[in-house]
Amino acid sequence: DMKIYPNPVVQDAILACNNLTDKNIHISIISMVGNIVYTKEVTVQQDAEQVTLPMEQLPSAVYIVQVKVGEQVFIERVERLP
Repeated sequence: DMKIYPNPVVQDAILACNNLTDKNIHISIISMVGNIVYTKEVTVQQDAEQVTLPMEQLPSAVYIVQVKVGEQVFIERVERLP
């Protein structure tokens, strides 16, 4: 179970990764024209089931956040406000 908040975002967004302890996740933030503007691979720790998505430096726009966990793919649109 994953959730990204706040949405829309002004600074950084948070990816909440519930029930994914000890799983490797691959995170990509993709612009609406298909450019990958951020990528990170992390292992979710039991005491830290949240990952910060650094969006403060990105231009104001709508982005796709794609999270891969094994064969599963989670996709959510996130709006970055000025």
